[in-house]
This record gives sequence, C-alpha cells and structure tokens, in this order.
Amino acid sequence: MNREFAKGLAKVKENDFLTAIEHFTLAIQEDSNNVECYAERAVAYLNTNQFDLSMFDMHRCIEMEPNNSYRYSCRAFLKAKIGDTEGAIADYEMAVKLDPEDAIAYNNLGLVQETKGFRVQAQKSFEKSNELIGYNPNRFDEES
Repeated sequence: MNREFAKGLAKVKENDFLTAIEHFTLAIQEDSNNVECYAERAVAYLNTNQFDLSMFDMHRCIEMEPNNSYRYSCRAFLKAKIGDTEGAIADYEMAVKLDPEDAIAYNNLGLVQETKGFRVQAQKSFEKSNELIGYNPNRFDEES
C-alpha cells in the first residue's frame, strides 16, 4: 500500500479531512492509476464541503472503473446531496443495472425517487431492496 494513502486513511479515521486530502493528493502523484486514492480523496472533499472537487474525483473513479456499480452509487450520493436529484437517479439506476443484487442502491434510488415525487417508481425500488434483503414489511399484517 502506498504510504501516503495509508497516512490519508489514518487521518480520515481521525476526522482530519484536510490533512487526509493532502496525503491522498501525494498518493495520487505517486500512483495516478490507483482508483482508491481518488475515491478516498472524493470522500474527504465531501466531508469538507468541497463538492466540486469531490465530484471531479468521483468522475475520475468512474472513468477508471466504468463497470463498478459502487462508483456510481457514491457519485449518486454526492449528486443527491448537492440537489442534482435527476443525476442521482441516473447514477443509482446505473448502479443497479451493473449490480442487480445491490439492495442498498435500490433503497437509495427509492429515496431519491421519492423526493422527486415519483412514488410508484420509489415503491418498486423499495420493494426490490426489501426482496433482496429478505425483508417483508407486511409480515405483521399477515400474522394478524
């Protein structure tokens, strides 16, 4: 593991995100092909409200790993946070397309759909999430 990357991770654990960013930046300078450096720096930027820089790194992660559903889920989370709900929906939809077994992405997709007033689509997303984790929200009704 890149030493600067390890130092950055340690600073994240201490909630020292500004110093973590410095270490992740040095790690990227040492190895610009390590997607995890960009991903962790994006999270650190997010935690310091540097949304444009976080988005830049999220885009870079997707460029590097276009078939990694988790990268789309992370970017969707950021898009939702900054109010780009359409973009968040598109990214969560890509995440579940790439990984149809990702219950969390389905749930988060439902949450974002709900904020846009897309109740039918949100309900379907929640139902798929529940199905994947084996949760039946109606089980108490059925027992009565």
